[in-house]
Amino acid sequence: MKIFWIAAVLTSLVSGCCPCSKRTASPAAVRIAGCDLAAPWQIRFADGSANVTTFSQDADGKDSGVMKVSYEPMSARASSSGEYDGGQPFSGTVPDAVKPRLFDGIRRLADDPQLRVERREMGTGHFTITAAGGQKCSFMIARGEPLEAFVAFLKSEVVPSR
Repeated sequence: MKIFWIAAVLTSLVSGCCPCSKRTASPAAVRIAGCDLAAPWQIRFADGSANVTTFSQDADGKDSGVMKVSYEPMSARASSSGEYDGGQPFSGTVPDAVKPRLFDGIRRLADDPQLRVERREMGTGHFTITAAGGQKCSFMIARGEPLEAFVAFLKSEVVPSR
C-alpha cells in the first residue's frame, strides 16, 4: 500500500495535479471535442458576430509552451448591417493562469449536446480545432447565455481590445 501511495504522489507531482506542484497541466493532456491538443495545435473561434479569435501553440522552438492569441474583428464595411464594428485587431499571448479556464470554457461548450447546432446562423459560435497530425474537429454553439458568457470571458481575460 505504501508503494502505491508513493507512486501516486510522484505521478501527481510530475503531471502537475498536486496542489503543491507549481507546474500546470500539459496541453498534451487537453482533449476537446475529440481532439487531443498535443502541440502544434490551433483553435479558431468565430463568435456570433463573426469576430475571429485564434489560439495556437507551436511544438518546438523558442515559443513552445507559449499559447498565442490573435483577434480579427468584423469591420463595419464587412458586417451585414454596415454598422457593426468588432473593435481593434489584437495579437499576443495567453497568460498561464488563464489557460486552464480557457480550455475548461471551450470544453464545457463542446461537451454539452444541448448547446450544439448543425447550421451556422447569425449569433452562433463556431469552433475549429486543428491538432497535431492534421486531426480536425469542428462544432457550432447556439446563441444564448453559455456562448455569451464565453465571449465575455474572452473580452475580460484574453483579448483586451474587444
